[in-house]
Amino acid sequence: QRPTEDHFLVSCQMLKDRMVVLMAGRAAECLAYGQVSTGAADDLARATDIARQLITRFGMSTELGLAVLERKSASYLGERMEIGDKDYSEQTAREVDLAIRALLAEAYQRARTLLESHREDLNAGARLLVEKETLTPEEFAPLLPLKHAALALRLV
Repeated sequence: QRPTEDHFLVSCQMLKDRMVVLMAGRAAECLAYGQVSTGAADDLARATDIARQLITRFGMSTELGLAVLERKSASYLGERMEIGDKDYSEQTAREVDLAIRALLAEAYQRARTLLESHREDLNAGARLLVEKETLTPEEFAPLLPLKHAALALRLV
């Protein structure tokens, strides 16, 4: 994904849309090959981070409410360090895990549904990628129906 502009405020829907984009690689693999590979590992990690932040930092979970459950985390020498303690029960931790899993499943299903409904575009894009190896949004846009081109450019 490329930032098209600086965002200081990001809505819950925008975060969920980002997750859909990140899950699209895995969904495309499943559709095209009927199996998965390690190719989407980084995208899955990023989508999981977004889901966790939605729930634990931004209070955007209807199930867990408005509480901030985790503080910001930082990394040092490749190690993730929490700045602040997790001060919630094992039951809440389980609910967080289930909510993350549900958000990821929802994003994956949205990605898969979009790709299934635009299978010809997916195939045309794959052929073009094999040909060129890298595509700009402008090169990919003509493959999409006009009403979906703006959405694709916004999410890329």
